Amino acid sequence: MANIINITERGNRLDITDTYTPIVCGNSNYELHFDFSDEWSECNKKTAVFFVNGKKTAVEFEGDAVEVPILPNAPFVYVALITSNNSNKQLASTQLRLRLESTPLLDETKEFNPLQHYLASLLGTINNIESGNLTVKKSEIAENVVNANFLINGDFRVNQRGEGVYNLTGTKYTVDRWLGFSGLEVSVVSNGGVIVENTNSSGGGWFQQKFEENFEVFKDKTITISAKVGGKLYSGTATIPESEPAVQTNIIDVLLEDNNHLRLTYLTNGQIVFNFYVNAGTTLEIEYAKLEFATSATAFELRPYAEELAKCQRYYQKITGSSTYQAIGTGLATTTTRGDILIPTPVYLRTKPTLTTNGSFRIYFGSSSTTNNNFSIANDGYSTNGMYVSCNLTATTYAVGSALLLRVEESGANISLDAEIY
Repeated sequence: MANIINITERGNRLDITDTYTPIVCGNSNYELHFDFSDEWSECNKKTAVFFVNGKKTAVEFEGDAVEVPILPNAPFVYVALITSNNSNKQLASTQLRLRLESTPLLDETKEFNPLQHYLASLLGTINNIESGNLTVKKSEIAENVVNANFLINGDFRVNQRGEGVYNLTGTKYTVDRWLGFSGLEVSVVSNGGVIVENTNSSGGGWFQQKFEENFEVFKDKTITISAKVGGKLYSGTATIPESEPAVQTNIIDVLLEDNNHLRLTYLTNGQIVFNFYVNAGTTLEIEYAKLEFATSATAFELRPYAEELAKCQRYYQKITGSSTYQAIGTGLATTTTRGDILIPTPVYLRTKPTLTTNGSFRIYFGSSSTTNNNFSIANDGYSTNGMYVSCNLTATTYAVGSALLLRVEESGANISLDAEIY
C-alpha cells in the first residue's frame, strides 16, 4: 500500500494539507495526492518536477495523484508542477519542500540501528558511523538547508522586454518583476544580476518587487530578506506584526554601503514590497535577492529557467513574430468592419492585461488582406485559452463569421501583455 502525502494547490501555490511521514530515500511506495483548484483540474496532463541534489526528475501524470520516483539520499526534495499544453493553456506552481529520511542504516551485525538512523535523518546527511561516534561538519549541515525564494526572478535572468540598459524617466518595469523609478539606470549583466545606478544629483530611488499577496499572507510570520550586493551578502530578519501598521513602515531595513538600503516595506494599501533604496549618485551591483520564511538567510538556489519564465509570464508576456508574415492568431469577423482574434498565451496572466503593439501587422481574409495596428482587448477578451483582441477592418468589407488570420508584416513586430503590479 502506498504512503500518501496530501497537497493543496491554490493560486498556483502548493501547501501540505496535513502532517506526513517523511519519504525514505531509495523507497518507491509513495504518492502525492493533490487537491487542485478548478483551473488546474481542467488540465488533464500535468508534470511533477522533483529537484534533489541539483538534479531534476520529471514525472507526467493525469488526474490528481502522482507516484514519487526513487530518490537518492538527501535531506529534502523540492516539488513543482507544470501543466502540459491543454487548449493553449499552461500553468506552473511554486516549489514545495518535502522532508526526506536517509535509507535505513545497518550496524555491523546487519541489523537496523534506530539511533543511528534517527541521527542521520536529523542532520540531513549520511556520515561515517563507527563505534557509535557521529562526526558532522557544521558547514555541511548549512549547505543542505535551502529555503524556497518568495521572490520571482531573484537573479534577474528573465528579461522579456529585451533591453540591455533601462534608462528610467518614470516608473517602469525593467527585467521581469522588477520596478524602477525615475532617475535610475538598470543595466543587465549577461551572466546574471543587474547594475542599478541612481543618476540623480539629489534624491534616492527605488528598485523593487511588489507582491501579489497582501499583508494577510505575511502577518505574524518570521521573514528573512537577503541580497548579494557588490560581492557581499547582506541579510535581515523580523517577525511581521499581527495587525497592519497605521503608516508606511520599513519592517526590515538593512544598511548597505554608501547609505543605500535593503528593505521589506509595508505600504498603506496593504502591499508588501521588497526594495533596494539607491541613494543619489550611487550604484548597486546586485547578483541576487531573496525573501524566505525563515529565521536566517539560507543559500540562493536557481530555479530552472523554464519555471522562472512561467512565473514571470503570469505578470507580463511579449509575443514576437520571428519572421515576416508569421501567423500569431486566428479569429472571426464579428461585423463587416470588426474582427475578434485569439492570440494564444503560454501562461494564464494574473488579471486582464494592458495591450501594446509594436511594429506592423496584417489581417488576412481569404486572398484579401489589410495592414492593421489598431488592436484593443475585447470586452470579455481574456480567457484561459489566450487573449482575444478586437481589430478594426476598415480597409476591406468582411463577411460576418469569416475566418481571419493575423500575421506580422515585419520581422520583430510584437504584442506586449502587461499584468504587472503598479
